[in-house]
Amino acid sequence: MEKAPKVAVAPVSMGWSDVGSWDALHEIGHKDADGNVTWGAIRMNNSHGNLIHTHGIRVSVHNVDNLLIVTNGNEVMILPRGSSQKVRDFATD
Repeated sequence: MEKAPKVAVAPVSMGWSDVGSWDALHEIGHKDADGNVTWGAIRMNNSHGNLIHTHGIRVSVHNVDNLLIVTNGNEVMILPRGSSQKVRDFATD
């Protein structure tokens, strides 16, 4: 951009979040009354503080707290919230 002929900068005051992990998505996501952030087909009972993101299959949980549950096709990833950076451990598989 340094050689672009028409560039403007405007000061702005806004929050910042590096949305680069599932944990960050939980932090900024719309939480229900139990602190869960969900996308997709989910059945949930007595569960708190989870992020559940599913494509294609329904996820049913009962009595689980502070988990990251992510599905895509025939893949399911389940790990404790706070450890989403460990996803890179699966990147070579």
